[in-house]
Amino acid sequence: MRILLVPLDSRPSNTQFPQRLADIGGFELLMPARASLGGLHSGADGIELARYIAANAGNCDAVVFSWDALLYGGLIQSRQPERSFNGVEEIRGILSTVDWQKVRGYSYATLPRLGISVASSEQYATHETVREYFILAESGGNDAGADKRLSELMDALGTDTADSLLRWRRRNSGNVAEAMAAAAGLGMRHLHVAIEDNARQGPHLREERELKEHSLKLAADGTPTSFSFFDGADECACMLLAKAASELSGNRVSQLQLTVHPKVPGADQYFGLYESRSLGDGLVALGQLLHTEYVYEDAPLHWLVIHGVQPQPDYFLTPKNKYRDNPFLLPKQVVGKAPLFITDLAYCNGSNPLISQHISRMPDCWINGLVGFNTNFNSLGVSAATLKLMQLGQNNLAERRFLLERLADDVVYQSMGRSQVIRYLMKQELDVLNFSSAHMLQKQECLNIARRAWLDWIEGPGIPVLERSRISARAAHAVQFSFPWERTFEIEASAPEVVT
Repeated sequence: MRILLVPLDSRPSNTQFPQRLADIGGFELLMPARASLGGLHSGADGIELARYIAANAGNCDAVVFSWDALLYGGLIQSRQPERSFNGVEEIRGILSTVDWQKVRGYSYATLPRLGISVASSEQYATHETVREYFILAESGGNDAGADKRLSELMDALGTDTADSLLRWRRRNSGNVAEAMAAAAGLGMRHLHVAIEDNARQGPHLREERELKEHSLKLAADGTPTSFSFFDGADECACMLLAKAASELSGNRVSQLQLTVHPKVPGADQYFGLYESRSLGDGLVALGQLLHTEYVYEDAPLHWLVIHGVQPQPDYFLTPKNKYRDNPFLLPKQVVGKAPLFITDLAYCNGSNPLISQHISRMPDCWINGLVGFNTNFNSLGVSAATLKLMQLGQNNLAERRFLLERLADDVVYQSMGRSQVIRYLMKQELDVLNFSSAHMLQKQECLNIARRAWLDWIEGPGIPVLERSRISARAAHAVQFSFPWERTFEIEASAPEVVT
């Protein structure tokens, strides 16, 4: 089985993660060179990416691609109101040279987040202002305080900026609608609409409703293309790869033992900071998308979802004792004999290290996966995709490699190393969201800090976690780190190919 992927951009979640999942699922992944994908400061050549698909699709069983990469050059560029973009019809013309009756086509497009793109710390305040403006502008309530705050935000932004922001959202949602029609006209299998990092209130909810109505009209016209809608963005490549591999393999319904902790608040009442849907709705949507059935008795794989307190804390904004030292988040026992795949939603932007350490002290609890790298549905989508491919491929070494990298990134760097790197950069008077101008020695020191945090953990509190993950100390010591976008928000942890 061979699948071609043109992901959203060059971040690890869109390049490294899909490659690891392909290894787990036992199929070959064809992907453009990373340097040809969108970055933080410059977008990809979307026309060239479309031509890459057209030139290589015939040698593959399926194609998965991001419309945002082809239209704007990447996710960051799709959030820029002033940026020019390629036309959907131009992209469709190139893709029409592919025989989509023989090659299964899966694509995804995003409704943008409420805030603008952030490429430096200076832009963060504007991002937050724009986010708050959109939330309040769409509320339509009679709250005098909210109306006053909206007026203040309008004054801060200015009428011209506010108008350009509204045009930006209309532009992007219009492009999503055109992409849906193009996918339907070409005869692709599926198009997924990602509602990116938003909130329980805002224009994205109206835009999604309109696009769902659009999908019903396309279905009424007899299109073979199916559509789905889900919060997130960074999980989409992994989800659609898992969907494509599953359908190529016969589309068998998988069974997962599911445990959600804590039980109060229930999953149907738990919302993350950047989602419009509840955790319960997300689990149902993932089950439908990836043909997965949840059971509550023993199954070959056990998915443990730990979702934290409400409202969901953020690593940067909330005192650590609210999530790290909260016994409410640590299950007293885990019922079942299957190895655990842990999705840690204890807080945004990282994994609580106490959870894996706590579980590793339980008798007969083995860990075969962990994800907790970003927002709720980023982590949930990657987890569900990984679990699906575990059932297809059963490659234990590939599974352990991905687990090791997630422990190094999600658990240690995001929760411990990143704050140390941030403090160092601030002392050096460098921008934590863009330290590309730093001296090579300063960049190396950032990597040294991350590695020291990792070594401290694997030689101390992480020892039982590695043992219960069947990962050797030698393999853990071999993990290397890099900052692909030269900002502290994400790091890439890379483990050796063979983990024993």
